[in-house]
Amino acid sequence: HNSEEEGHGLADVLFGEYSPAGRLNQTWPESDAQLPPITDYNIRHGSTYMYAKQKPLYAFGYGLSYTTFTYEDLSLSSHNVNADGEVRVSVKVKNTGNRAGDEVVQIYVQHLGSAVERPQLELKAFERIHIESGASRNVVFNLKPRDLAYWDEAGHVWCIEKESIRVLAGGSSDKLPVQATLHVENTGENKP
Repeated sequence: HNSEEEGHGLADVLFGEYSPAGRLNQTWPESDAQLPPITDYNIRHGSTYMYAKQKPLYAFGYGLSYTTFTYEDLSLSSHNVNADGEVRVSVKVKNTGNRAGDEVVQIYVQHLGSAVERPQLELKAFERIHIESGASRNVVFNLKPRDLAYWDEAGHVWCIEKESIRVLAGGSSDKLPVQATLHVENTGENKP
């Protein structure tokens, strides 16, 4: 519900006193022609960013700001990891605009060699950061192979595959300018 300060908050954004940094938590299609039938509840038919087949009007994670940001130098602490290991993902974000502002840094993954059908893109981490105009910040995330596991219905376990994973970073699911490849070296299971 709207609060008593909503008017002041909107005025602050409209008159530039505050730079917005909210992000969409869903995908907005260009038209209803991009949507599957209303009785089709299978997300694999293109109803989310993870399985989208067409370019949306507004992508998952999209947001506006009064400043601009660039992404550089996505790096991994190691390009190889065991199923029980951990990798640090680091990305440099620079405020290239004339104003200070907040950016929501988003980390996505793509499975490059999975034996089962996987989403074409999965959000794995995000962080909202504040950066002054002209300044840069390194943002660090921890990524564990168990975060990349899939649920095996027959075995009733989470399975970690030996495969290559593309790690991407950016400001929304359709703007991921930097990437690196991670190799999961062995398989693993996590009992429920």
